[in-house]
Amino acid sequence: YHQPDPTLPACLHLDEFAGSPRKLPGYEEGWFAVQDLSSAVVSTWMNPQPGETIVDLCAAPGSKTAHLADLMQDTGSIIAVEPEKERIARLTENLMRLGIQCVMVVQGKGETVEVDPAWNAIDEILVDAPCSGLGTVRKHPEILLQLKEADVTGYAKLQLALLRHAVTLIKPGGKLIYSTCSLHPAENQEVVQAFLRDCPSATLVREEQRLITQVQDGFYIAQFEC
Repeated sequence: YHQPDPTLPACLHLDEFAGSPRKLPGYEEGWFAVQDLSSAVVSTWMNPQPGETIVDLCAAPGSKTAHLADLMQDTGSIIAVEPEKERIARLTENLMRLGIQCVMVVQGKGETVEVDPAWNAIDEILVDAPCSGLGTVRKHPEILLQLKEADVTGYAKLQLALLRHAVTLIKPGGKLIYSTCSLHPAENQEVVQAFLRDCPSATLVREEQRLITQVQDGFYIAQFEC
């Protein structure tokens, strides 16, 4: 049984389903993508427009990349950046299954990747940053046993480096979206404040931290104008 999400009409909740999504009818044909609700919120929050040029700076496994392409009606350009070959293979496989044409996959680190002069001016950048995952402990309780304070500090440094580099790539007046699946202020509000101090050309437009009660997923999103 499935039902539409009241706030995200393009998303359907599957009730009483266990097992691999690959066993669902239409999966191999690319009729749908599997995505956490919190992930779908981020793509919808960006409100991408057909024909835009967007960079997904931390793209794999590609659920947000694919959702953005769908919202853009598979027009314009999405540059999906990912450093690891294995994750690129998974990302590419997912895009091919869904029949998406507007995505170009680039191997590189999000904090150092360079923009090809042949690309059009970048309208939006998504930094869906690596994080502690503290917003997902209901599904992954082992995080609480494995995570150390130094890990959170390390993630925060990487998150800030990603934002600092993103602002050098985007066109003036472009939209920069920062998101994590963490509720820890050191990875969210404190990173945002450090970024704003370092990059005075960026303006915080809005931010949101939420726990989605029906799935117990927590996440943070901030939008900047650069």
